Amino acid sequence: MEKYGISYVKKDNHKDSYDGYSLYIRFYKANSEKHALCKFEKSKFYKEIPELGACGDCSNVRSVWKED
Repeated sequence: MEKYGISYVKKDNHKDSYDGYSLYIRFYKANSEKHALCKFEKSKFYKEIPELGACGDCSNVRSVWKED
């Protein structure tokens, strides 16, 4: 299994946030980017963050990458 990183934003009004949103990163061991996203969507971190927009295409996930 490979190690994948996922970056996402969450509204938390932290003192270092930008317009009330902060950037977070989680790492998962998975077979592919899609598998890593599936693991993220099942985690408690995904359940804590609402969608940023009213459209279905708007997502809090910013990027997924494979670690070397």
